[in-house]
Amino acid sequence: MIRTLIVLLLLISCTPAESKYYFNSECVEILLENSEKGYRDIIIETNYEKLDINVSHDNSEEWLSASAMMSCITIAYEENLTDSPRTGVVTVSAGGYSSVYTIVQPNNPQTPPSDIPHPGDQEPGVPGLTTGMKVIGYLPSYKSTFKVKEWDKLDVINLSFARVNTDGSLDDAAVRKEFADFTSLAHDNDVKVVVSLGGAQRTADFSAALLSDAAINKTIEDCVVLVKDLGLDGIDVDYEGWKWGADKGNIPLQAGLLKLIKGLREALGNDAIVSAALMGNSLLNGWYTMDMVNEMNFVTLMAYDRTGSWSSTIGPHAPFEYYEELADACIELGMPKEKIIMGLPFYGNRFDGGTPKGAVTLSYKQIVDMYPGAEGKDAIEDIYLWYDGMPMIRRKCEYIMSNSLGGAMIWEISQDTPDASKSLLYLIDSILKK
Repeated sequence: MIRTLIVLLLLISCTPAESKYYFNSECVEILLENSEKGYRDIIIETNYEKLDINVSHDNSEEWLSASAMMSCITIAYEENLTDSPRTGVVTVSAGGYSSVYTIVQPNNPQTPPSDIPHPGDQEPGVPGLTTGMKVIGYLPSYKSTFKVKEWDKLDVINLSFARVNTDGSLDDAAVRKEFADFTSLAHDNDVKVVVSLGGAQRTADFSAALLSDAAINKTIEDCVVLVKDLGLDGIDVDYEGWKWGADKGNIPLQAGLLKLIKGLREALGNDAIVSAALMGNSLLNGWYTMDMVNEMNFVTLMAYDRTGSWSSTIGPHAPFEYYEELADACIELGMPKEKIIMGLPFYGNRFDGGTPKGAVTLSYKQIVDMYPGAEGKDAIEDIYLWYDGMPMIRRKCEYIMSNSLGGAMIWEISQDTPDASKSLLYLIDSILKK
Protein backbone atom coordinates (compact mmCIF):
# COMPACT_ATOMS: atom_id res chain seq x y z
CA MET A 1 0.00 0.00 0.00
CA ILE A 2 1.32 3.45 -0.90
CA ARG A 3 1.32 5.76 2.09
CA THR A 4 1.10 9.54 1.65
CA LEU A 5 1.68 12.40 4.02
CA ILE A 6 -1.39 13.81 5.75
CA VAL A 7 -1.44 17.63 5.69
CA LEU A 8 -2.55 18.89 9.10
CA LEU A 9 -4.46 22.14 9.59
CA LEU A 10 -3.98 22.65 13.32
CA LEU A 11 -6.89 24.25 15.15
CA ILE A 12 -6.06 23.22 18.71
CA SER A 13 -8.60 23.82 21.43
CA CYS A 14 -7.16 23.34 24.87
CA THR A 15 -9.01 22.83 28.10
CA PRO A 16 -8.31 25.21 30.99
CA ALA A 17 -5.05 24.47 32.81
CA GLU A 18 -6.86 23.53 35.99
CA SER A 19 -8.92 20.85 34.21
CA LYS A 20 -8.13 17.24 34.99
CA TYR A 21 -8.72 16.18 31.39
CA TYR A 22 -7.58 17.56 28.04
CA PHE A 23 -8.58 16.94 24.44
CA ASN A 24 -6.34 18.73 21.95
CA SER A 25 -7.84 18.02 18.54
CA GLU A 26 -6.26 18.36 15.12
CA CYS A 27 -8.83 19.34 12.49
CA VAL A 28 -7.69 17.49 9.41
CA GLU A 29 -8.87 17.09 5.86
CA ILE A 30 -7.46 13.75 4.73
CA LEU A 31 -7.00 12.81 1.09
CA LEU A 32 -6.92 9.03 0.61
CA GLU A 33 -5.52 6.90 -2.17
CA ASN A 34 -8.19 5.69 -4.53
CA SER A 35 -6.58 2.67 -6.17
CA GLU A 36 -6.61 0.24 -3.25
CA LYS A 37 -7.90 -0.24 0.25
CA GLY A 38 -5.77 0.95 3.13
CA TYR A 39 -5.46 2.63 6.53
CA ARG A 40 -4.66 6.06 7.96
CA ASP A 41 -4.09 7.15 11.53
CA ILE A 42 -5.21 10.27 13.40
CA ILE A 43 -3.40 11.02 16.65
CA ILE A 44 -5.31 12.98 19.30
CA GLU A 45 -3.57 14.51 22.29
CA THR A 46 -5.78 13.48 25.18
CA ASN A 47 -5.88 11.66 28.49
CA TYR A 48 -9.49 10.58 28.11
CA GLU A 49 -9.55 6.80 28.29
CA LYS A 50 -12.53 6.40 25.95
CA LEU A 51 -13.05 8.08 22.60
CA ASP A 52 -16.42 7.84 20.88
CA ILE A 53 -16.39 7.57 17.09
CA ASN A 54 -19.13 8.17 14.54
CA VAL A 55 -18.63 7.57 10.81
CA SER A 56 -20.93 8.89 8.08
CA HIS A 57 -20.74 8.49 4.29
CA ASP A 58 -21.91 10.62 1.39
CA ASN A 59 -23.69 7.62 -0.14
CA SER A 60 -25.17 4.31 0.92
CA GLU A 61 -21.95 2.39 0.32
CA GLU A 62 -20.08 1.86 3.60
CA TRP A 63 -16.52 2.26 2.32
CA LEU A 64 -15.08 3.92 5.42
CA SER A 65 -14.72 2.71 9.02
CA ALA A 66 -12.80 3.83 12.10
CA SER A 67 -11.62 2.36 15.40
CA ALA A 68 -9.84 3.77 18.45
CA MET A 69 -6.75 2.48 20.21
CA MET A 70 -5.94 4.77 23.13
CA SER A 71 -5.44 8.19 21.45
CA CYS A 72 -4.86 6.74 17.97
CA ILE A 73 -7.83 6.64 15.60
CA THR A 74 -7.32 4.24 12.70
CA ILE A 75 -9.52 4.87 9.69
CA ALA A 76 -9.86 2.09 7.12
CA TYR A 77 -11.10 2.59 3.60
CA GLU A 78 -12.03 0.43 0.63
CA GLU A 79 -10.85 0.88 -2.95
CA ASN A 80 -12.79 3.37 -5.03
CA LEU A 81 -13.85 1.58 -8.20
CA THR A 82 -16.13 4.39 -9.38
CA ASP A 83 -15.52 7.39 -11.61
CA SER A 84 -16.71 9.79 -8.91
CA PRO A 85 -14.94 11.06 -5.78
CA ARG A 86 -16.52 10.28 -2.43
CA THR A 87 -16.45 11.87 1.00
CA GLY A 88 -16.83 10.57 4.51
CA VAL A 89 -16.90 12.22 7.91
CA VAL A 90 -15.37 10.86 11.12
CA THR A 91 -16.48 12.54 14.33
CA VAL A 92 -14.41 11.85 17.45
CA SER A 93 -15.59 12.97 20.87
CA ALA A 94 -14.68 12.63 24.53
CA GLY A 95 -16.17 14.42 27.50
CA GLY A 96 -17.57 17.71 26.22
CA TYR A 97 -15.14 17.93 23.30
CA SER A 98 -15.35 16.74 19.71
CA SER A 99 -13.54 17.05 16.42
CA VAL A 100 -14.77 16.44 12.88
CA TYR A 101 -12.48 14.97 10.22
CA THR A 102 -13.41 15.14 6.54
CA ILE A 103 -12.15 12.14 4.60
CA VAL A 104 -11.93 12.64 0.82
CA GLN A 105 -11.20 9.89 -1.70
CA PRO A 106 -10.77 11.00 -5.34
CA ASN A 107 -12.22 9.14 -8.27
CA ASN A 108 -10.40 6.11 -9.61
CA PRO A 109 -7.82 7.25 -12.20
CA GLN A 110 -7.60 5.47 -15.52
CA THR A 111 -3.79 5.45 -15.43
CA PRO A 112 -1.91 5.48 -12.12
CA PRO A 113 0.89 8.06 -11.85
CA SER A 114 4.24 6.60 -12.83
CA ASP A 115 6.32 8.60 -10.38
CA ILE A 116 4.89 7.11 -7.20
CA PRO A 117 7.35 4.78 -5.43
CA HIS A 118 6.15 1.25 -4.81
CA PRO A 119 6.97 -1.12 -1.95
CA GLY A 120 10.15 -2.98 -2.84
CA ASP A 121 11.75 -0.10 -4.76
CA GLN A 122 15.48 -0.19 -4.18
CA GLU A 123 17.97 2.55 -3.51
CA PRO A 124 20.55 2.67 -6.31
CA GLY A 125 23.77 0.82 -5.59
CA VAL A 126 22.56 -0.84 -2.41
CA PRO A 127 21.92 -4.59 -2.68
CA GLY A 128 18.24 -5.30 -2.17
CA LEU A 129 17.72 -2.40 0.24
CA THR A 130 14.05 -1.43 0.33
CA THR A 131 13.24 2.18 1.13
CA GLY A 132 11.04 3.43 3.93
CA MET A 133 10.39 2.48 7.54
CA LYS A 134 10.34 -1.31 8.07
CA VAL A 135 8.58 -3.47 10.65
CA ILE A 136 10.03 -6.98 10.84
CA GLY A 137 8.45 -9.72 12.92
CA TYR A 138 9.78 -13.14 13.86
CA LEU A 139 7.43 -16.14 13.87
CA PRO A 140 8.80 -19.43 15.28
CA SER A 141 7.85 -22.79 13.80
CA TYR A 142 6.41 -23.87 17.15
CA LYS A 143 3.91 -21.01 16.82
CA SER A 144 2.84 -21.99 13.30
CA THR A 145 -0.82 -22.27 14.38
CA PHE A 146 -0.79 -18.51 14.97
CA LYS A 147 -2.78 -16.82 12.21
CA VAL A 148 -1.37 -13.53 11.02
CA LYS A 149 -4.19 -11.01 10.64
CA GLU A 150 -2.51 -7.61 10.67
CA TRP A 151 -0.52 -8.10 7.46
CA ASP A 152 -0.65 -4.40 6.66
CA LYS A 153 1.40 -3.62 9.77
CA LEU A 154 4.34 -5.87 8.77
CA ASP A 155 6.91 -5.60 5.98
CA VAL A 156 8.97 -8.75 6.54
CA ILE A 157 8.32 -11.93 8.52
CA ASN A 158 11.31 -13.96 9.67
CA LEU A 159 10.34 -17.63 9.98
CA SER A 160 12.49 -19.30 12.59
CA PHE A 161 14.54 -21.36 12.79
CA ALA A 162 16.52 -23.45 10.34
CA ARG A 163 19.31 -24.93 12.45
CA VAL A 164 22.84 -25.26 11.06
CA ASN A 165 24.46 -28.68 11.55
CA THR A 166 28.19 -29.10 12.13
CA ASP A 167 28.72 -30.07 8.46
CA GLY A 168 26.85 -26.95 7.33
CA SER A 169 23.71 -28.74 6.22
CA LEU A 170 20.41 -27.24 7.31
CA ASP A 171 18.03 -28.88 9.73
CA ASP A 172 15.04 -27.13 8.16
CA ALA A 173 12.39 -29.85 8.54
CA ALA A 174 10.34 -27.78 11.01
CA VAL A 175 10.11 -24.65 8.89
CA ARG A 176 9.42 -26.69 5.76
CA LYS A 177 6.60 -28.58 7.46
CA GLU A 178 5.01 -25.77 9.42
CA PHE A 179 5.32 -23.02 6.80
CA ALA A 180 4.87 -24.92 3.53
CA ASP A 181 2.19 -22.52 2.24
CA PHE A 182 3.05 -19.45 4.29
CA THR A 183 5.03 -17.51 1.71
CA SER A 184 2.31 -17.43 -0.93
CA LEU A 185 -0.17 -16.13 1.65
CA ALA A 186 2.29 -13.45 2.78
CA HIS A 187 3.01 -12.39 -0.79
CA ASP A 188 -0.72 -12.05 -1.43
CA ASN A 189 -0.62 -9.48 1.37
CA ASP A 190 2.53 -7.70 0.10
CA VAL A 191 4.70 -9.03 2.95
CA LYS A 192 8.15 -10.46 2.32
CA VAL A 193 9.29 -13.69 3.98
CA VAL A 194 12.73 -14.96 4.95
CA VAL A 195 13.92 -17.92 6.98
CA SER A 196 16.24 -17.23 9.90
CA LEU A 197 19.25 -19.47 10.50
CA GLY A 198 20.47 -20.42 13.95
CA GLY A 199 18.86 -18.93 17.03
CA ALA A 200 19.77 -19.58 20.65
CA GLN A 201 19.70 -23.38 20.35
CA ARG A 202 22.46 -25.65 18.99
CA THR A 203 24.91 -22.77 18.79
CA ALA A 204 27.91 -25.14 19.08
CA ASP A 205 26.88 -26.83 15.82
CA PHE A 206 26.60 -23.50 14.02
CA SER A 207 29.98 -22.42 15.41
CA ALA A 208 31.62 -25.61 14.16
CA ALA A 209 30.19 -24.99 10.68
CA LEU A 210 31.62 -21.44 10.60
CA LEU A 211 35.12 -22.85 11.14
CA SER A 212 34.99 -24.92 7.94
CA ASP A 213 34.95 -23.54 4.39
CA ALA A 214 33.30 -26.74 3.16
CA ALA A 215 30.57 -26.44 5.80
CA ILE A 216 29.98 -22.76 4.95
CA ASN A 217 29.57 -23.68 1.29
CA LYS A 218 27.11 -26.41 2.24
CA THR A 219 25.04 -23.94 4.29
CA ILE A 220 24.89 -21.58 1.32
CA GLU A 221 23.88 -24.39 -1.05
CA ASP A 222 21.11 -25.54 1.29
CA CYS A 223 19.88 -21.96 1.73
CA VAL A 224 19.56 -21.54 -2.04
CA VAL A 225 17.47 -24.72 -2.21
CA LEU A 226 15.31 -23.65 0.74
CA VAL A 227 14.66 -20.20 -0.77
CA LYS A 228 13.61 -21.79 -4.04
CA ASP A 229 11.44 -24.51 -2.50
CA LEU A 230 9.48 -22.17 -0.20
CA GLY A 231 9.48 -19.17 -2.54
CA LEU A 232 11.30 -17.07 0.06
CA ASP A 233 12.60 -13.52 -0.33
CA GLY A 234 15.89 -14.22 1.39
CA ILE A 235 17.77 -15.44 4.47
CA ASP A 236 18.31 -13.96 7.93
CA VAL A 237 21.35 -15.03 9.98
CA ASP A 238 20.85 -15.22 13.75
CA TYR A 239 24.22 -16.51 14.91
CA GLU A 240 24.37 -16.60 18.74
CA GLY A 241 27.42 -18.79 19.36
CA TRP A 242 29.90 -15.99 20.09
CA LYS A 243 32.31 -16.37 22.99
CA TRP A 244 31.71 -13.73 25.66
CA GLY A 245 33.28 -10.30 25.51
CA ALA A 246 36.64 -9.78 23.84
CA ASP A 247 37.58 -13.49 23.79
CA LYS A 248 40.00 -14.00 20.87
CA GLY A 249 38.26 -17.26 20.07
CA ASN A 250 35.76 -15.06 18.23
CA ILE A 251 38.32 -14.13 15.55
CA PRO A 252 37.87 -17.29 13.41
CA LEU A 253 34.11 -17.20 14.03
CA GLN A 254 34.02 -13.62 12.78
CA ALA A 255 35.89 -14.64 9.63
CA GLY A 256 33.53 -17.55 9.03
CA LEU A 257 30.43 -15.40 9.51
CA LEU A 258 31.75 -12.90 6.97
CA LYS A 259 32.31 -15.72 4.44
CA LEU A 260 28.77 -16.98 5.04
CA ILE A 261 27.15 -13.57 4.59
CA LYS A 262 29.20 -12.76 1.48
CA GLY A 263 28.42 -16.19 0.06
CA LEU A 264 24.70 -15.77 0.67
CA ARG A 265 24.67 -12.42 -1.08
CA GLU A 266 26.53 -13.81 -4.09
CA ALA A 267 24.38 -16.94 -4.32
CA LEU A 268 21.00 -15.25 -3.75
CA GLY A 269 21.67 -12.10 -5.74
CA ASN A 270 21.02 -8.43 -5.06
CA ASP A 271 17.24 -8.78 -5.25
CA ALA A 272 17.17 -11.06 -2.21
CA ILE A 273 17.05 -10.01 1.43
CA VAL A 274 20.16 -10.88 3.42
CA SER A 275 19.99 -9.73 7.02
CA ALA A 276 21.37 -10.59 10.45
CA ALA A 277 20.24 -10.37 14.06
CA LEU A 278 23.02 -8.86 16.19
CA MET A 279 23.73 -9.77 19.81
CA GLY A 280 24.42 -6.81 22.06
CA ASN A 281 27.57 -8.06 23.79
CA SER A 282 29.17 -9.12 20.50
CA LEU A 283 28.27 -5.83 18.84
CA LEU A 284 29.78 -3.80 21.68
CA ASN A 285 32.96 -5.87 21.50
CA GLY A 286 33.45 -5.30 17.80
CA TRP A 287 32.71 -8.73 16.34
CA TYR A 288 30.31 -7.43 13.69
CA THR A 289 32.08 -5.49 10.94
CA MET A 290 31.14 -3.11 8.15
CA ASP A 291 32.35 -5.76 5.67
CA MET A 292 29.39 -7.83 6.86
CA VAL A 293 26.94 -4.93 6.98
CA ASN A 294 27.79 -3.81 3.44
CA GLU A 295 26.51 -7.15 2.13
CA MET A 296 23.20 -6.93 4.00
CA ASN A 297 19.93 -5.11 3.49
CA PHE A 298 19.69 -4.34 7.20
CA VAL A 299 20.61 -5.61 10.65
CA THR A 300 18.30 -6.10 13.61
CA LEU A 301 19.49 -5.39 17.14
CA MET A 302 18.51 -7.81 19.90
CA ALA A 303 18.19 -5.01 22.46
CA TYR A 304 16.77 -7.27 25.16
CA ASP A 305 17.63 -10.26 27.42
CA ARG A 306 19.84 -8.23 29.73
CA THR A 307 18.35 -10.09 32.68
CA GLY A 308 16.91 -13.56 33.11
CA SER A 309 17.46 -16.83 34.92
CA TRP A 310 21.16 -16.68 33.90
CA SER A 311 21.84 -13.18 35.23
CA SER A 312 23.22 -12.06 38.59
CA THR A 313 20.55 -9.39 39.07
CA ILE A 314 16.85 -8.86 38.48
CA GLY A 315 15.24 -5.93 36.71
CA PRO A 316 14.20 -4.84 33.21
CA HIS A 317 15.60 -7.08 30.49
CA ALA A 318 15.24 -4.42 27.78
CA PRO A 319 16.10 -1.08 29.43
CA PHE A 320 16.00 2.02 27.26
CA GLU A 321 19.64 2.84 28.05
CA TYR A 322 20.76 -0.49 26.56
CA TYR A 323 18.58 0.17 23.50
CA GLU A 324 20.31 3.53 22.98
CA GLU A 325 23.74 2.04 23.58
CA LEU A 326 23.36 -0.54 20.82
CA ALA A 327 22.02 2.02 18.33
CA ASP A 328 24.94 4.33 19.11
CA ALA A 329 27.41 1.45 18.61
CA CYS A 330 26.01 0.80 15.12
CA ILE A 331 26.21 4.46 14.15
CA GLU A 332 29.78 4.75 15.48
CA LEU A 333 30.73 1.67 13.44
CA GLY A 334 29.56 3.53 10.34
CA MET A 335 26.29 1.76 9.57
CA PRO A 336 23.81 3.72 7.45
CA LYS A 337 20.94 4.63 9.75
CA GLU A 338 18.35 3.14 7.39
CA LYS A 339 19.98 -0.27 7.90
CA ILE A 340 19.58 -0.18 11.69
CA ILE A 341 16.41 -2.00 12.83
CA MET A 342 15.76 -1.81 16.57
CA GLY A 343 14.59 -4.93 18.41
CA LEU A 344 11.43 -4.76 20.55
CA PRO A 345 10.45 -7.61 22.91
CA PHE A 346 6.83 -8.76 23.11
CA TYR A 347 7.53 -10.54 26.40
CA GLY A 348 8.79 -9.91 29.91
CA ASN A 349 10.29 -11.62 32.95
CA ARG A 350 8.69 -12.15 36.33
CA PHE A 351 11.28 -12.99 38.98
CA ASP A 352 9.34 -15.10 41.47
CA GLY A 353 10.83 -14.76 44.92
CA GLY A 354 12.81 -11.74 43.77
CA THR A 355 15.74 -13.83 42.52
CA PRO A 356 17.12 -14.56 39.02
CA LYS A 357 16.55 -18.28 39.53
CA GLY A 358 12.83 -17.59 39.87
CA ALA A 359 12.61 -16.03 36.40
CA VAL A 360 9.45 -16.88 34.47
CA THR A 361 9.07 -15.58 30.92
CA LEU A 362 5.59 -14.29 30.08
CA SER A 363 4.30 -13.11 26.72
CA TYR A 364 2.85 -9.60 26.54
CA LYS A 365 -0.54 -11.22 25.92
CA GLN A 366 -0.23 -13.22 29.14
CA ILE A 367 0.83 -10.13 31.06
CA VAL A 368 -2.14 -7.98 30.00
CA ASP A 369 -4.54 -10.91 30.52
CA MET A 370 -3.21 -11.64 34.02
CA TYR A 371 -2.74 -8.09 35.28
CA PRO A 372 -5.48 -5.55 34.40
CA GLY A 373 -4.02 -2.22 33.32
CA ALA A 374 -0.58 -3.71 32.62
CA GLU A 375 -0.61 -2.34 29.07
CA GLY A 376 -0.19 1.17 30.49
CA LYS A 377 2.92 0.23 32.48
CA ASP A 378 6.40 -1.23 31.88
CA ALA A 379 6.73 -2.96 35.24
CA ILE A 380 4.79 -4.27 38.21
CA GLU A 381 7.62 -4.09 40.67
CA ASP A 382 5.85 -5.48 43.73
CA ILE A 383 5.74 -8.86 41.95
CA TYR A 384 9.16 -8.32 40.28
CA LEU A 385 7.74 -8.17 36.75
CA TRP A 386 9.40 -6.13 34.00
CA TYR A 387 8.42 -5.90 30.32
CA ASP A 388 7.90 -3.40 27.50
CA GLY A 389 4.36 -2.10 27.79
CA MET A 390 2.81 0.63 25.68
CA PRO A 391 4.75 3.51 27.32
CA MET A 392 8.15 1.94 26.61
CA ILE A 393 7.23 0.78 23.10
CA ARG A 394 6.05 4.32 22.33
CA ARG A 395 9.28 5.79 23.69
CA LYS A 396 11.42 3.37 21.68
CA CYS A 397 9.47 3.95 18.47
CA GLU A 398 9.71 7.70 18.88
CA TYR A 399 13.48 7.22 19.27
CA ILE A 400 13.54 5.38 15.92
CA MET A 401 11.67 8.24 14.28
CA SER A 402 13.67 11.07 15.84
CA ASN A 403 16.98 9.39 14.92
CA SER A 404 15.90 8.42 11.37
CA LEU A 405 16.63 4.74 11.91
CA GLY A 406 15.33 1.97 9.64
CA GLY A 407 12.48 0.57 11.71
CA ALA A 408 11.60 -2.04 14.32
CA MET A 409 12.06 -5.78 14.75
CA ILE A 410 9.75 -7.83 16.97
CA TRP A 411 10.42 -11.01 18.90
CA GLU A 412 7.91 -12.34 18.33
CA ILE A 413 4.56 -11.46 16.77
CA SER A 414 2.40 -14.23 18.25
CA GLN A 415 3.08 -12.83 21.75
CA ASP A 416 1.01 -9.70 21.15
CA THR A 417 -2.54 -9.32 22.45
CA PRO A 418 -5.36 -9.53 19.87
CA ASP A 419 -7.03 -6.58 21.64
CA ALA A 420 -6.33 -3.67 19.28
CA SER A 421 -6.65 -1.12 22.09
CA LYS A 422 -3.72 -2.78 23.92
CA SER A 423 -1.79 -4.17 20.95
CA LEU A 424 1.90 -3.32 20.69
CA LEU A 425 1.90 -3.99 16.95
CA TYR A 426 -0.93 -1.49 16.46
CA LEU A 427 1.02 1.05 18.50
CA ILE A 428 4.22 0.49 16.51
CA ASP A 429 2.32 0.94 13.27
CA SER A 430 0.64 4.13 14.48
CA ILE A 431 4.02 5.73 15.20
CA LEU A 432 6.35 4.37 12.52
CA LYS A 433 3.91 4.38 9.62
CA LYS A 434 1.73 7.41 10.42
